[in-house]
Amino acid sequence: MKNILTIAKFTFKDIVKSRVLYLTLWIALFILILSYITSEFSYGNVLRISIDFGLGGASLAANILAIFVGVNVLSDEIESRTIYITLSRPISRVKFLLGKILGVSSILILSSFVIFGTSLVVYLMRGGVLDSVIINSLFLGILESILLFLVVIFFSLITSRALSVINTVVIYFVGHAITHISNLSFVKNREGLELVLRLYKAVLPDLNLLNYKPFVFNADLVSSQNIMNSYLYGVSYIVVLSFINAFVFKNKELS
Repeated sequence: MKNILTIAKFTFKDIVKSRVLYLTLWIALFILILSYITSEFSYGNVLRISIDFGLGGASLAANILAIFVGVNVLSDEIESRTIYITLSRPISRVKFLLGKILGVSSILILSSFVIFGTSLVVYLMRGGVLDSVIINSLFLGILESILLFLVVIFFSLITSRALSVINTVVIYFVGHAITHISNLSFVKNREGLELVLRLYKAVLPDLNLLNYKPFVFNADLVSSQNIMNSYLYGVSYIVVLSFINAFVFKNKELS
């Protein structure tokens, strides 16, 4: 466990030093200004606008970081050959990978909190109330970004960086659209197509199950059981992907 935490700490520091978190700070500043200006001149639901900016911005930034940090986090180590120095010490590949996952996950959590926090300030200043649906929407969004990070790591272990990013982006968009596509009458009237979509949902992530942003101001449409099922789905997927990545990385030829 100590080795995992050490790798996580150095991974966290390396990402901070790479200045990639400037993206988070710029998005946070942009959302803060935009939320304030919009709340001043909007005639609509001011509270909804500010919290939508916060949750949407936090999710967007975390997902971008997850993909572009994830595609490089192992590849850079292998190409620079620093991984050989690390693995020459009494630390297994699995522990090394888990440390990387923990370190990057910490960055994703920090990014989400910073961006959401800036919008939350405006939301609370305007009289908003921080309820459980908003909090759960934030944490489920973080789970989604960690899941995407693990997806891009998997692809980076078996293919090129460009294909890893493309495959992950496709999975992201399809994962959010799959539920809506399944409900189309065009699909329901075609058993073959419906079967293909069921197989997709059985193997690849249905990210719409982690998206509660549309229900932030419709809490009565969300039950505690729904939220628990979403957490269970997200955490289970993360655990399974971690095991798969650990297996692939453990048996990968490093060259």
